[in-house]
Amino acid sequence: MPHSNFHPELEITNDGSVIKIGGPMDKADDDCVSIVVTAYVTQPPDRRLNPAVAQQGPTGTSSVKFEHAAIALGQLEWEFTTDVEGGSLSEGWAYASAELVEKADDGAIEKYTWSQWVWLRHP
Repeated sequence: MPHSNFHPELEITNDGSVIKIGGPMDKADDDCVSIVVTAYVTQPPDRRLNPAVAQQGPTGTSSVKFEHAAIALGQLEWEFTTDVEGGSLSEGWAYASAELVEKADDGAIEKYTWSQWVWLRHP
């Protein structure tokens, strides 16, 4: 059973249009053939820009998949870089949430979720 988390600090571009999301991952079970991690990071909307329209803040989301070969090598990090939608992220606190789906060689599927606050920073 892999367990994952987010890095406590995630990197955003200077203009806040791209974010690098990732974290550590425990070693998977020996019968694991694939792992998919889907994650998102979001900040509250800036209602000062347009109070009537801002329903959701800027969000970066994507997925990464590990196949059997990478898992067998003991992949201990997951990471992806993705564009931000709904505005731009800024340095400061953001809410991160993710789901990990693990598939075993017998077809069994296990799902894990986690969330935490992370700090966004420029490089």
